[in-house]
Amino acid sequence: MDQFAPGEAVYVTGTNLIASTSYKLWIQDEAVSDGDTLDADEDTSGAQESAATDASGTLPVTAIWAIDPEDAVTHTEYDIVADNQATGVVGTYNASSDLLDSTSTAGFVAPVPGKYVFTIADAAIALQIAAGSRPPDLRWDVSGDGSVTSLDALMILQVEWGAVDLL
Repeated sequence: MDQFAPGEAVYVTGTNLIASTSYKLWIQDEAVSDGDTLDADEDTSGAQESAATDASGTLPVTAIWAIDPEDAVTHTEYDIVADNQATGVVGTYNASSDLLDSTSTAGFVAPVPGKYVFTIADAAIALQIAAGSRPPDLRWDVSGDGSVTSLDALMILQVEWGAVDLL
């Protein structure tokens, strides 16, 4: 499964699709099934991007979300839907005419920790957050459980010492 860190961009592309067809690209943070209404509030990019396939059915590489560098790490699972604007009900996922990145698993996870080089100071910061002496900041939630605890500080130390790799 693809994963993206704060500061990175999420792109889509496709081949062997219906030629010369317009699509709206949706990011959805809930699992999508046939007949589901697509929810603009779930699209973290702020808007649905439009893209069209060429005469050979290729969807060009299209940026669908530039993740803010300051976004907290949340490990949220997302689906990507290409909503065919000419067939089916627009704004609803129609399995017969729309495209879904995967029917069995989330399409991608974001934001996830980036390629950051941790130091002992980061472990100290995580411990301060865990103890409540520093404001919460999920950038130090390396375990991905939604909170910063002493486990995160231990994991940061293990990464700094080369004992484990987070990604």
